[in-house]
Amino acid sequence: MDMRTIVYIDGFNLYYRALKGTAYKWLDIEQLCVAALPPGLVLDQVKYFTAPVNGLPNDPAPNRQRIYFAALRAHCPRVTTILGRFSVHAVKAQLVTPGGQLDLREVSGRNQRICQLNVDVKQRNQAWTADPGPYVHIIKTEEKASDVNLAVHLVHDACAKRAECFVVISNDSDLSEAMRIVRHDCGMQVGHLTAEGTKPSSYLKRYATWSRTIRTSDLKASQLPDNLPGNRIVKPAGW
Repeated sequence: MDMRTIVYIDGFNLYYRALKGTAYKWLDIEQLCVAALPPGLVLDQVKYFTAPVNGLPNDPAPNRQRIYFAALRAHCPRVTTILGRFSVHAVKAQLVTPGGQLDLREVSGRNQRICQLNVDVKQRNQAWTADPGPYVHIIKTEEKASDVNLAVHLVHDACAKRAECFVVISNDSDLSEAMRIVRHDCGMQVGHLTAEGTKPSSYLKRYATWSRTIRTSDLKASQLPDNLPGNRIVKPAGW
């Protein structure tokens, strides 16, 4: 028997895990969910949790995002977008050993270097504590409320039995308690989808009925038309 399914997408998590730096940002998320779900699940609804981007001057991101939201409304009838908020503000933070021993150490690749610095900071590596960086003012961008909104909708829908299966697209371990409630307290199936090349969070996997990978081929095959028929919505330049 086919199971009615609701999919919950952490928009920023999906973007940074699967879409940033690719040619697949003009994503038909309804079609992606259909492609990524295992056999026997029928997509009933997609809830897409994100926040309106507040860009810096001359940043094209806010306008591109507005066009994308319009495209989803026009082309994806089963998608509901739930908005949190996005803040940009100045904060004071400490640099990680600029010009010091850790900063000059040879570590292959930017990501490996940052990961190693995080390990050193957490372990209070002697070289780090002996050579701390100065405090500087930085611009901090921060998404607010999307993860909380996702968790609340997930638990509420499961308690109300609005579907038979509930699927989370995110790798944010903060959602593990919501998934636990859905599976163990509500007695519902809860699936977990992560981007190809991403190691699934062990906290989320622990409470998932099943876990699957969103393949790059699924992203490629799930693109909106460059020019949406019946309106003036056009894929933004650079996407």
